[in-house]
Amino acid sequence: MIGTGLAGFYLLPGLGLHMTTLVAALANFLLAAVAWTLARRNAALAAIAPKEEEADKRRQLIGLTGAALLTVAFLAGFSSLLYEVAWFRLLTLILGGSAYSFSLMLLAFLLGIGLGGWGGGAIADRSLERGGLKRLLRNLALLQVGVGGLSWIAMYLYGELPFAFTVMFDRFQDAPMGFWLAQLGLGLAIMLPPAILMGATFPFLVRALAERSAAEGSAQELSRPVGLLYGSNTVGAILGASLGGLILLPALNIQGSVSLGIVVNFAGAGLIVVLAAKDGDVFDPRRLVRVTLLAAGVALPLWVTPAWNPLLMTAGMFTYVAVLEDRTRSGVMKFAVEPFELLFYDEGLSSVVTVAQVKNGRDIWLANNGKVDASSHTDLETELLLGHLPFAFRPDAENVLAIGLASGISLGAVTLHQSPKRIDIVEIEPAVIEASRFFREHNHEPLEDPRVRLHLNDARNHLLLTEDGTYDMVGSEPSNPWLSGVSNLFTLEFFQLGKRKMRPGGVWAQWIQTYGMNPEDLRSLLGTMGAVFRHLRLFRVTAGDLIVIASDAPLPLDASTMRRNYGSNPAVLEDLERIGFVEPEMMLSLYMLGTERIRVLVGDEGLNTDDNMRIEYAAPLALHIDTSSPNSRMIFGRAETPLGSVRGPPGLVALAKSYEARDPGIQRARAALEAALELDPLNVEARRLLSEYDQ
Repeated sequence: MIGTGLAGFYLLPGLGLHMTTLVAALANFLLAAVAWTLARRNAALAAIAPKEEEADKRRQLIGLTGAALLTVAFLAGFSSLLYEVAWFRLLTLILGGSAYSFSLMLLAFLLGIGLGGWGGGAIADRSLERGGLKRLLRNLALLQVGVGGLSWIAMYLYGELPFAFTVMFDRFQDAPMGFWLAQLGLGLAIMLPPAILMGATFPFLVRALAERSAAEGSAQELSRPVGLLYGSNTVGAILGASLGGLILLPALNIQGSVSLGIVVNFAGAGLIVVLAAKDGDVFDPRRLVRVTLLAAGVALPLWVTPAWNPLLMTAGMFTYVAVLEDRTRSGVMKFAVEPFELLFYDEGLSSVVTVAQVKNGRDIWLANNGKVDASSHTDLETELLLGHLPFAFRPDAENVLAIGLASGISLGAVTLHQSPKRIDIVEIEPAVIEASRFFREHNHEPLEDPRVRLHLNDARNHLLLTEDGTYDMVGSEPSNPWLSGVSNLFTLEFFQLGKRKMRPGGVWAQWIQTYGMNPEDLRSLLGTMGAVFRHLRLFRVTAGDLIVIASDAPLPLDASTMRRNYGSNPAVLEDLERIGFVEPEMMLSLYMLGTERIRVLVGDEGLNTDDNMRIEYAAPLALHIDTSSPNSRMIFGRAETPLGSVRGPPGLVALAKSYEARDPGIQRARAALEAALELDPLNVEARRLLSEYDQ
């Protein structure tokens, strides 16, 4: 538990992955040195040469009694890790998917296991002293019933977690350490009571097996049976984790998986009751059948689970609580549930996917684990431009890779271009595929395009399996970089990998957020891309969204080229008009910085790497802080006005009008108009607009 806390909150963010691994390795060497020292201080034990008949008796140790205990150990391990997987998925909806959140979840679980193991041995010894093996086994059965019962009771707390999180934020938002401890408290509320009993189960099993071994005259050889017990428990844990994550959670959902764990606990309790009641070494099959049916009958009502409101549980309070004005219970419901109609909900392999529509409105949104990653109107500008903007620099791209499907709007924008012959889309979550179909009126149904190849895979794995020099263009729009599992799509090593998979002159389009990330971390991401690609162009699409175009080839910025690249395709022009771009040149108004100014902006800021995991650990600390404003000021303070990218006074006037509609101020619009008047002092429209600005 201490190792989890130190690694998750201090060592990994402070030292990085490589040095933390070395610290762990050194701890192992220290442990070896201590053990070696203890061994040298103790006299060597005399070797005991067992008689042949004693060896035969030990080989028979794992008979009916041993097999029953091994089975119980297996079931206990299976249910424990099934619970853990389900609880982690649940708490990810409440605490978020940052590395810190997972550390807190593991801390809470290990605390219970540790406390239970620490106290379980002494309690098992007392049980044996006061009532012998039968009492020990009956108490072991009660432990299993207790694990299942407490896990069932905890299910009635699930629906209270979003409300509890908002209360904690109100109380501790100005005390970061207090807020982390409060989040740990939520994990403890769900996991601690049953986890304590889980931890006590193993010493009870060991005590029972040891007592049975002594009764059979083989107490001297405990390592083998106890090792088998530990191994059986571990095999059950492996299956509980793997089957839970890959099969049971997608099939049964969180509550169904927890209910199955409860059934497994009761089945183990029934087997222990049979073991405690048996005569000699002979099981009574009829008693086994009766107890099994009884356990199933007790467990059956547990499949009728407490109500689960998908909109409430996927409200994403971990990220949206800061913008919630009314944090009362009714305020949470008005924010998360009442305005929306649920269209789709699926607890998939890697995330819980939700699609909802604003009641009496047009906007449809898609969320992963409560974090909205796409929408039909609010995010439309970013989604469309990520698909269209790269073609301003590589209009002849034939092989295109898109990372992240979400609503499919960005992918649909790519399919409107005629040059691509092959379009690969990589999406890690299968449930997103079905969810994207609710955006068919907005995304041009890209998955129906014969050029599109869908790859259900992690983006890094896909690139590792792809031949070098495959793609002309890559558009990367994963979820936020503070999310564990997504953060490695923003590192130096990932961009280097992606660059190797591109052809010479290939273009990389990268979405980057400005919210929930401090200016120094944004500079780090820009510097990381700049360390891989020679040429960069930064576009500010909205207050919260940036698109960086990167390449090893020059990236000329020219309005006439944009008109030529887009103007011959009516479908593309019509798509751009959806976001107010009546002329392709209007994309110039989004342009902020080029390579040189980005390098000056970045300065000597450190890079984001797989080893230091800088953004993964730094960004969650700014999740509830308004960072869009300082990031925007930082960018605008160095923004370029691409006067040389347009032709003549008409182009400069058009550029000024675009700036007027998008900039928080009119400085760049004024610069464009003044440049127009320098070329044509009698330009009426330029003078009129300048006069309006002065007023």
